[in-house]
Amino acid sequence: MTGSAVARALGLGEQQGRSLDDSVLSALADRHTLLVLDNCEHLREGAAPFIERLLAHCPRVTVLATSRARLMVPFEQVYAVPPLSLGDDAATADAIALFLDRAAALGWPVEPEQLDQVTEVCQRLDGLALPIELAAARLPTLGLDGLTASLADPLRLLVGGRRADDRHRSVRAMLDWSQALLTNSDRCVLRRVSVFVAPFTAADAAEVAGYPPLEPNSVADGLARLAEQSLLTAAPSAGGTRYRALETIRQYETEQLLETGELPEVLARHLHCPIRSDTSEISVVSSRLGRYALYAASPGRSNVKYIAIKGFTNRSSAQLRPRIGTFPC
Repeated sequence: MTGSAVARALGLGEQQGRSLDDSVLSALADRHTLLVLDNCEHLREGAAPFIERLLAHCPRVTVLATSRARLMVPFEQVYAVPPLSLGDDAATADAIALFLDRAAALGWPVEPEQLDQVTEVCQRLDGLALPIELAAARLPTLGLDGLTASLADPLRLLVGGRRADDRHRSVRAMLDWSQALLTNSDRCVLRRVSVFVAPFTAADAAEVAGYPPLEPNSVADGLARLAEQSLLTAAPSAGGTRYRALETIRQYETEQLLETGELPEVLARHLHCPIRSDTSEISVVSSRLGRYALYAASPGRSNVKYIAIKGFTNRSSAQLRPRIGTFPC
């Protein structure tokens, strides 16, 4: 499929006794060419062998491939694309510049005194380009006050108009598409670790997510694959590698936990996962799912504990009830 797409771009047709891949190799053998392949993650099994063969036979060709995951071909050089910068200075933050640009394009310029609100919106969207574009598109109908208030439920709010690629029509569609590329076990890991609000370690994840159908010792491999797919971020620290899910992913996966009936069990296991930091902060979080929780967050660790949970009616609520209001911070 990848070779066919490149052949079409080069204007090459079918030739008797020769595959399209061979035709591409022949056409590019002596050409100094930059070949751009976009969105390779869903075609990795076909794209990677084609690229490897192309580079071996066409020494003057350079391939620039965008992919949510590495292609794992020889001599691959990876350039990670982080979220847009937020920074302390609104005048130089890329995320804010994108929001302002899209707002101006809609005939809704933002006043200088409103930059703090724009900064808050971009921070709550983790500096991600698609959510910021979709949020800016709602500015004429909601205004900044309404937009900020509506971001309590970004999956409902961030829906755009018609697009050539349906997965870019909304944040939910983008996440649905991402989910479809995962194995069942990796989807399960991602669902279960979504209860961690702050960065967590592989050991933390194994305590919370490592129960049937998952084995505790399989969770770390799942985390690595999810980080490879850019659904988790991984960063080294003095205490080891720490993982984190962006807020929009956390909300989406929490909904999945509710649909699968796993949420009470995961919350109960998370409650009993010990906090090992001496400092903590308290925050109240609510969601449209009707569950209200008070969190104790210790900045150094996986650190987020559900102190009080309202709305559970199955047996797991009995596990949680004795701890309500008494969890040590």
